[in-house]
Amino acid sequence: MYKELYTDRLILRLLNKKWAEQVLEFLKENRDDFSKYEAEKPSAYFTKFYQEYILQNEYEASMKKGYPVSYTHLRAPR
Repeated sequence: MYKELYTDRLILRLLNKKWAEQVLEFLKENRDDFSKYEAEKPSAYFTKFYQEYILQNEYEASMKKGYPVSYTHLRAPR
């Protein structure tokens, strides 16, 4: 199983709980934009504990069962 895939434009990376702070920061910074397209999230969603829990469970499920999960990171222009 690949944990990272690279193209010229983006990086697809399987994240674990070590990424919780960065994911949480991204979610909080973009909360208003996401709220236009996604269902309302409970307040616990925007906590480091919750993001660690979700990220680690998705990571472990992916490693054990081939459960497809990825997060996209746009690559900076070179």
